[in-house]
This record gives sequence, C-alpha cells and structure tokens, in this order.
Amino acid sequence: MVQLLESLTGCVRHICTLQEPVPLESIRTLPSSILYVIKNTFIHCKDSESLYSGCLHLISDLLQSLFKETYSLQKQLMELLDMISMESASAEDSIVDMVSVIHTVLEICSVISNMDHALHANTWKFIIKQSLKHHSLLQSHLKHKDILSGLCKDTLFSFHSCLQLAEQMKLSGMQESTDYKLFQKTVKLCRFFANSLVHYIKEFIPFLSDSCCRLYQLYLQIYR
Repeated sequence: MVQLLESLTGCVRHICTLQEPVPLESIRTLPSSILYVIKNTFIHCKDSESLYSGCLHLISDLLQSLFKETYSLQKQLMELLDMISMESASAEDSIVDMVSVIHTVLEICSVISNMDHALHANTWKFIIKQSLKHHSLLQSHLKHKDILSGLCKDTLFSFHSCLQLAEQMKLSGMQESTDYKLFQKTVKLCRFFANSLVHYIKEFIPFLSDSCCRLYQLYLQIYR
C-alpha cells in the first residue's frame, strides 16, 4: 500500500512539473480517484487501534509510514488542484467535478480532525481557498450549509479544547509544560477556524440564509 501511495504521489508530482495551468477536464477522473484513496487510508489509520487491537505494536511503524505517505499524496494533490484552470470551464461537468472535490475534502476534514492539527488546518485552508478562487463559478453549486456547519463544529471543538487545557494548567500550576505548548497550538488553531468562518460568511453571505440557526447556536455555545 505504501508503494502504491508513492506511485500515485509520483504521478501527481509529474503533472505539477508542467508549470502551467491544467484544465480540469483533462484530469477530471484523477482527483476523485486519489481523494477516495486518501480518505479511506486516513480512515484505516484512524481506526487502526480497534482494527488491530493487541497486534497494533507490531505494525505501528508501517501505519506511521502509511499516514506519512497519504499526507504527502494529499499535499501533492492540493498543489496540482491549485494549478487547475476553470476560466474556460463553461461545461457543467467541470463545475460539478470541482464541487465534488471540495466536498470530498470536507469529508476528509471530519476524518482527520483529531489526528494532526497541521494537516487538519491545511485541509481546511484548501477548501476555503478553492471556494474563493472559483467563487463566481461555484457559489451557486456549493453546499454552503455543510461547509459552514463543519467550520462551526471545528471552531467549537477547538474552543472547548482551549478551555480544558487552560483548566488543566491552572490546576497543575505549570506554565512551561507540554500542556502549555499544546494550549498555544490549540489557541492558534481556534483562531484559524474563527477567522476562516468569518471570512467564509463575508464571501458567501447571500447563500447562508439556511445557516443562521447554526451560527446562532455557535454563538450561544461559546458565550453561555
């Protein structure tokens, strides 16, 4: 499996070396196929403790390599998708394909949310960036409610994590501890989610009427 991931990464990297905009229609089946592999590999890594139970220690190095290669493959695919050209993509198929990519990446976000902070944040950055980059083409097709709900969920989770870590540090009385470093990272992540949420709302506010209740709920959950 690791060799397969390395091969896929090499294929995507080769396309990236073209150093020119890539029409989405010319690679339309590639992103969905690779995202399928990425999503299911991350799910496998996430569920490894229950899947392998007492044998986990025997394959921990292999699972670590699997996660690392999947991380690299996702990073390379995002680099390729940054090169995508949709200016001439008047075809409905291209719009549907890009919307599918964004929402599949959103599903990946829910899988990796507790696995790696940096990966989680970078995956969300991709969603926001691509949504804004192709704003005029995608704004009427994106499932804004799902994206906003995901941002609200991750904002609230990181906020509560900050409160829990702050309480732990208060009880232990240790500032220069592992908990404090984790607290700093979690605060940074929480700030990122909050800023991303505000940015997304500003850009797509005409399409968010059905998300008002969710936003109000987030407000109450934070300020109660």
